[in-house]
Amino acid sequence: LHKSGLGYDLGWGHNGGTGGYLTDAYHDPITDVSYVLQSSLIDFNDLGGQMNWMTQTAIDVRKIIGY
Repeated sequence: LHKSGLGYDLGWGHNGGTGGYLTDAYHDPITDVSYVLQSSLIDFNDLGGQMNWMTQTAIDVRKIIGY
């Protein structure tokens, strides 16, 4: 799965979850940057919102380290 959107490209990877947690793991072959996020499931009724929050976290951290 390629994860990109307006103004960002986080590369190729996979997200998923099971009772109690969500994960996001992606690698961008162009910048050779990988990331893995694991989060406790904060709000089961807003999975989309939590996944958007995880994506924004990855975008913010990449900016902080210069990507």
